[in-house]
Amino acid sequence: MHRIARTLICLAVAVTGLMTASPASAVAPERITFVPTTYVFEAGVVCDVPVLYEELSEHGTLTIFDDGRLFGTGAYRVRLTNMLDPTKTLVVNGTGPQMYAETYTRLPAHTLFTMFQGLDFMPGFYVATGNLTITRVPETSAITGIGGVYRISDNLCGQLE
Repeated sequence: MHRIARTLICLAVAVTGLMTASPASAVAPERITFVPTTYVFEAGVVCDVPVLYEELSEHGTLTIFDDGRLFGTGAYRVRLTNMLDPTKTLVVNGTGPQMYAETYTRLPAHTLFTMFQGLDFMPGFYVATGNLTITRVPETSAITGIGGVYRISDNLCGQLE
């Protein structure tokens, strides 16, 4: 699935731009189909090494509701590569629906997410399985807490470094 969680950087941009909450109305939600994208995270942004983040899936939809909520569904696979040592690479299946609102993100399945150095309390790439809720500060999208019933992987940066 090409959902906003492909990276939380996309989430931060999307949520910040779309969080102008409006009254409920009969407006149909907007649906966007994602195209695979590639990102470069310089050393110190997520991991201690620069990481190439390549989305591999071509099936995913983001539904945008008029109250600012976002709902991502579909297939989502990512290749993470250490740009200093390309032999260190991981392909991660992070498929799972995701719901984004101004102050929280709900990840009720198997989901890949990114946390950033200097913004979040545990930077890195993680896979969560279960029913996870991430709370954050609306103005900055900084993550303030993680709750729910879930399992979270070790930081995938460790496998890339």
